[in-house]
Amino acid sequence: MAQVVIEEEFVEDLSVAELEYSLRAIAPLLPQRDVELVDILLRNDSIRAQRMYLYGFWLKENRVDPKQDYDKYMEVARAVDNMYNSGFRYGFETDRGYVYMKYGQPSDISRNENEPSAPPYEIWSYNQMPRTNQNNVRFIFYNPSLAADDFILLHSDVIGERQNPQWELELYRDSPTEHPNDFIGGDQVQDNIGRRARRLLSDY
Repeated sequence: MAQVVIEEEFVEDLSVAELEYSLRAIAPLLPQRDVELVDILLRNDSIRAQRMYLYGFWLKENRVDPKQDYDKYMEVARAVDNMYNSGFRYGFETDRGYVYMKYGQPSDISRNENEPSAPPYEIWSYNQMPRTNQNNVRFIFYNPSLAADDFILLHSDVIGERQNPQWELELYRDSPTEHPNDFIGGDQVQDNIGRRARRLLSDY
């Protein structure tokens, strides 16, 4: 990087808005310390430092043609943004968009919008998860507010992601009479007609 003339690289052609968009889009791939660094760069309007960081990131991915990897990734980022944009943030900044950008397209998505006593929810399954060296893993997202199609990650069995043993109690919180008497240790509601989430999670 010390030998790079940043003014001659592809990041120099990005507008300030495109530069910020590109930096926000790579957040799912960054370690937490770098997420915080990028936030600082964006808050401080350090345009040249932003260009240097973005170029350095893609140079590590592709020493020969970093722009090629950048273009491919941003094509996916824009599609995910359009798919999951909630009106409050970019689509790749929502929980579903973040997971898509970090782990790729799921092997299967099961969407449930009319299950009794549950808000809309989705279960994403991945047959293989090379990033964590796991197989047959799942994410469950739900939309308790019913607003703007903004689904929140409720639970996952992927290493490093949110793991909530009582996810079922949260998903079916509108049926408190069917919750276990043990409010601390209990983690399942009574089975019921049309109640599918537990079976969907265990079938993969």
